[in-house]
Amino acid sequence: MAVALEAKDVDQFCAYAREENLEATIVATVTEDPRLVTSWRGQKIVNISRAFFASNGAPKSITVRLASSLPTSVPGQAQLLARNSTRWYAI
Repeated sequence: MAVALEAKDVDQFCAYAREENLEATIVATVTEDPRLVTSWRGQKIVNISRAFFASNGAPKSITVRLASSLPTSVPGQAQLLARNSTRWYAI
């Protein structure tokens, strides 16, 4: 579990965790800098924009072009593809 706290609340939160026999460890500090910077053994190993996380990763899209003549081996296939040309169907 991860919890984001204001700096003034960290000690109290850790005390509550101890009362519940839970381990609480500070693993990061939130700053005004809009980047995630991670260090390991004194060396920066990650330095990326926080906007990347807000985007849910890399953009995911694809452009599909339908063939001009559709096979008619499946009844209704041409009508289904014509009606739903922006969707992907495995027929």
